[in-house]
Amino acid sequence: MRRPLLFPTLVALALLRPLPAAAVLELYFVDPARSSIQVAGNVNADLGAPLGPFRMPLVSQPGGNSLVTGLSGQLLVDVLPAANTIRFLISSTFVVPTISGSWAPGPGGGAAPPAPAQLGVAFADDVGLGISGNAAVRDFGATFTTLATPLLPTANASVRQFSHFQSLSVGGTFDWDTNLLGLDGQGFFGPSLFTGAQPLGQLLDLDGGDPCGAAAGSVCEVVLPFDFRVLVRRMQLDAGLPINVNLAVSGEIVARNQPLPEPSVAVLLAGAALVGLRAARRARRL
Repeated sequence: MRRPLLFPTLVALALLRPLPAAAVLELYFVDPARSSIQVAGNVNADLGAPLGPFRMPLVSQPGGNSLVTGLSGQLLVDVLPAANTIRFLISSTFVVPTISGSWAPGPGGGAAPPAPAQLGVAFADDVGLGISGNAAVRDFGATFTTLATPLLPTANASVRQFSHFQSLSVGGTFDWDTNLLGLDGQGFFGPSLFTGAQPLGQLLDLDGGDPCGAAAGSVCEVVLPFDFRVLVRRMQLDAGLPINVNLAVSGEIVARNQPLPEPSVAVLLAGAALVGLRAARRARRL
């Protein structure tokens, strides 16, 4: 029986990694009000003759925009003024989507009633077969690292840009159901790795004092747009389920090297621990 790679496990591994030596390593705190993640995509199914293959686009569930939510967390950033580079370290870095509403199905999938979830999707065939379903993402989180990359000047002296590649580790669960007999249940993310070029990021010097990374106390902000594709294959869903899910995941992380009033790091970690305990209890019941 598979067990999920729980997000708190990723957090623990990130926090336990030794910190490398550098001029100034700073924690940047993710702003949930300005950071977001959204999903789009489709379900590809092949139910054999006479239905054959077909595609079902993912849409929002009723009751709100279940395809978009905010992000919380923290990033460990290493800015080297002498080398004019920036990198993000997996030590102490984690990002978690916020709860966006109550989405179907609940934990465990199938007929479980809607329950709080980070994201929710609905799908229905567009060829008149009457096939439909829902899926909800819970306990999801990520940690990532990047290589050192040069900081490039812009027309604004306080803003520098950088290209980056993300090596991303994820964990979490997704619960799903359909109106086809037996095609429902729970699946797990991770430890998938998504590595690829991302849109240009920005480093902003907000106070005009010491350059970012030169000394503690400078007020700086990073903006990290992301856009990648995920293929959830049949074996990741269920050994006998003849569908694949293609996901387009995009959004933006905005983080500042000044602590946010809420949620604090302690609150985030406590929440991650509770999430992990709940998911572990569900896994033991499978």
